Amino acid sequence: DYSLALTKDGIIFAWGRNHKGQCGTGSGLSVEMYAMEAMPVPIEGMLEGRKVVKVHGGQSHAAALTESNELFVWGMGTFHMPELVTSLLDTKIVDFSCGHEYTIVLDDQGQLYSFGKGKTGVLGLASEKFAAEPMLVEGLLGKKVVKVSAGSKHVACLVEEE
Repeated sequence: DYSLALTKDGIIFAWGRNHKGQCGTGSGLSVEMYAMEAMPVPIEGMLEGRKVVKVHGGQSHAAALTESNELFVWGMGTFHMPELVTSLLDTKIVDFSCGHEYTIVLDDQGQLYSFGKGKTGVLGLASEKFAAEPMLVEGLLGKKVVKVSAGSKHVACLVEEE
């Protein structure tokens, strides 16, 4: 119900439904089920002055990676503007994907991290609990993940045996 566009200059524009802050513009409240950004609006806040190299939108949240290897997330009724994921600052991120209220992150060593709502076991953490911070998916240790994609209630990974 919303869209994101990344310009060649690394600026993200968002428009559409914004009832859970998924547009990252600072407007929209989770109680406003009809909150909208009618026209493309630049996402600023902590992203201002940073060049975004990748953006991905899930059902009610989104994430962006900057050229400085900083991962930002917003939405899910929690953050209405981009928030830095500080626990991954020392991790070289090569890919990420957003699903239904969860995010999967791939590092340059082929390790997978997940965080968000763990309904249906989608986080791969042997639990369906909420993970506030990215956690290593230990079930994939010994395999090198090279690509990841998050769906509504599932994750797909392309792996190489080590």
